[in-house]
Amino acid sequence: MANKTKYLLSLPERTIRASAAVGGGLVAETSQLLLPRMVRDSRLYRATIGGLLRIMIEVVGGVEEVPLSQEGGLPAKDLLKRKAAGNVIELAGILTTGWSPLWLLAAVADITKGTGIYLNTLVADLRSAGALPPDLEITSVEELLVGLEGTSGAIADVVDLPPLKVADMRQTWQNLRQNINELPDAASLAQLYQNLQEVSKREKVPLLTVSTTIATSAIKAGIHLGDVHIFSFYRETLNALMAEGLLPYLRRSAKPYLRGAAKQFNPQTSTYTQRLL
Repeated sequence: MANKTKYLLSLPERTIRASAAVGGGLVAETSQLLLPRMVRDSRLYRATIGGLLRIMIEVVGGVEEVPLSQEGGLPAKDLLKRKAAGNVIELAGILTTGWSPLWLLAAVADITKGTGIYLNTLVADLRSAGALPPDLEITSVEELLVGLEGTSGAIADVVDLPPLKVADMRQTWQNLRQNINELPDAASLAQLYQNLQEVSKREKVPLLTVSTTIATSAIKAGIHLGDVHIFSFYRETLNALMAEGLLPYLRRSAKPYLRGAAKQFNPQTSTYTQRLL
């Protein structure tokens, strides 16, 4: 009877924790799709919003299977301690641009002297996201990387932080150049781009959203940056997106957060309320 009473008294805390798991997870997954990569990968974002999301999801919500915590950086509990002490913590971010189909399509086409439509599409999306100035002329991947470095430096001057590094994207480009004989041909690239457009049109979402969804999946699957075999993964993921739709696909990504929420109502899960009673 005493245990039941303690459990009932702990329901408010359990509800808060469950809400943190689902709410924090929803915000985290949505930010992966809607916020520009340059914003999510900035030191300011990772030290503030990104860190708070991890604390909400992992410490308060009790979610253990979160990709955000598998990419290095401090454990969420240590992060909470340091934030409580007032220190600014730099978290290890996930540079999903390096895994983005749009980015790799543009890079391969540039290397093989192919069509510039992929680069133009990527540049247009980055401009609309505010990551590139509207008047900057970009006709090659090198100019794109220089432009991104310049933009991140300007943002860094405003917030008094070191500029964003584009080293990983450059490394991807170099890896692809060294494996030029293994790169997909023009027809394969065109088919991949067509599939991206098809999913974007059918789901009524921007092309960059589809590209980011696939990039996030590549990271979760452990695909290495610059791996030429990533194009096979793209085709498989696009086939899955076309077969089941974007929302069902994303719903599978939400399962860890839902499990974390359900765990909070398990009587075996201890709460601070019960410990105090």
